[in-house]
Amino acid sequence: MKNIFRTLLDNAINYFFRSQKNISKQKNKDNILSGKLLGKKYHITYGASLTIDNKKTKEKEVTEKNIEAIAKKYLEHPEELFKYMENSGTSVYLNKNADRLLKIIDEEEGFILPKNGIKALYLNLITKNGINFSTPEMFILKSSNMNKSTLLYNFYNWYCYKKQTDGFEPETQDKFKKLYKSSNTKEDIEHLTFDEVLTLKTAARRDIDAINFVKRYTEQYLETKDKLKDIKTDKMVKM
Repeated sequence: MKNIFRTLLDNAINYFFRSQKNISKQKNKDNILSGKLLGKKYHITYGASLTIDNKKTKEKEVTEKNIEAIAKKYLEHPEELFKYMENSGTSVYLNKNADRLLKIIDEEEGFILPKNGIKALYLNLITKNGINFSTPEMFILKSSNMNKSTLLYNFYNWYCYKKQTDGFEPETQDKFKKLYKSSNTKEDIEHLTFDEVLTLKTAARRDIDAINFVKRYTEQYLETKDKLKDIKTDKMVKM
């Protein structure tokens, strides 16, 4: 899975370099200083702009420390984690047919970003929220017994969304999902604008961050707990 995301990043960066060759220095400068790029530091090398943003790195470190602390407290007790999210304004729905129902609208069990249109109407109907063509973010699960690593991955994304982290904008995530599932990723990227490449690159990076965080947490805490359980069980058997 990581290789797929890295391929996406590589393709995006390669497109970035090619497109820069056809843009004047002044236009390149205007693009870098405009919109969402404002306030970030850039180094220009052979016409390409690469972001170096120490502030974002520090924010990520703080965010992950907070997520780790919450996970240590609630991950072993999913119901408590659900209460934490509900107290933060996010509804959590349990439906034994969640995976099958969500597949119809190309969504997966877990954290779902705000939706509009037909998808929103469908989500409102299956969550018994009446007829409405917009929905806020939500969690939809088959049960509270979701795999802990998968639950943590979804919680990580939820927490970053609530913190308004770059790359978690619903529109950006929708585009990223379509690109990720596309069979012509390279061709699709070549038709994107300069800013779209950057926002999708950010979304890909956020997903890799989530995967790496879950991997570290699992190796450090979940696997350790399982090993301790095995050791205790082994001792009981010997006794």
